[in-house]
Amino acid sequence: MKKNLIRSVCGGENRRFRGLFCEYYERSTSRCMLLRERKMGEFWEKCRASCFNMLYEAAKRYLRNFRQTYPNSPIDETEDIDFGRLIRRLQDTGLKQGFDLEAWRGYMNKSVYREIRTILRERGLIPWQIRCGTCRFMPEKMPFICPKTGTVRGRTEEVCKDYAQSVHNIIYIDADLGVGSREENRLMAEIGEQQGISTPETLLEKKEEEQRLPLIRKILTARIKETQPNTKSRQIYERQYEIFVNLLNLFSKDIHIEKALKILADKYGVTVRTVQRDLEEIREFSEKNVV
Repeated sequence: MKKNLIRSVCGGENRRFRGLFCEYYERSTSRCMLLRERKMGEFWEKCRASCFNMLYEAAKRYLRNFRQTYPNSPIDETEDIDFGRLIRRLQDTGLKQGFDLEAWRGYMNKSVYREIRTILRERGLIPWQIRCGTCRFMPEKMPFICPKTGTVRGRTEEVCKDYAQSVHNIIYIDADLGVGSREENRLMAEIGEQQGISTPETLLEKKEEEQRLPLIRKILTARIKETQPNTKSRQIYERQYEIFVNLLNLFSKDIHIEKALKILADKYGVTVRTVQRDLEEIREFSEKNVV
């Protein structure tokens, strides 16, 4: 497969090249001189394969694959992707080995995949981690006995071959939810005051409510990215982010604070006290990091 792409494009076997080699193609090594010399700007401009078309096709393919993997999630094949930023990153980095067209395509595909995965995760359309707790077969309440295997499973355990994603277990908020409606903000503030508990909304000064909610969500997302994968801290930060977003969603549906806390505790297999402690940590973290 590797040789086919290189022979077809670089070696000129494709009919449109009429058997003519690319002037930057090293026949003895199958390498591209522009890639080897890290002349990425020139490579993007002069490569016969049309880097821009390859990039766009990869993005369409991966979005389609994510839609197929998560059929219940409202993933749009026209998701907003910052292609300019992605191209600049690809041009600035270049290849560290291989230096042929197939190696570059593999590197580009991986970069596009990671970019799209991050976008979908941040929008709450796919989970940050594939765990039993995000499987559609996992019961909502204890005991967490998998109906497929008949075994007791923890929500953070590794998944089995029967894993199937459910949109109901993914955090999903509308693209504009970060701002929130005034009615929703008022409701959250009132609930927090009445119950004497710190909720995400009580973090905000009333005149800044709409501006601070998206900032809190942003710093919680950044905190996850800055933490080592597969660590206890990362799992806690991911759960706190999900609790924050899901709590906003529950409040928007006029669900009372006590019921909302119970729903979240059942959902994540923790106690109500743990959810309250998560909210308190979110408050403290936000006060330190949001002006």
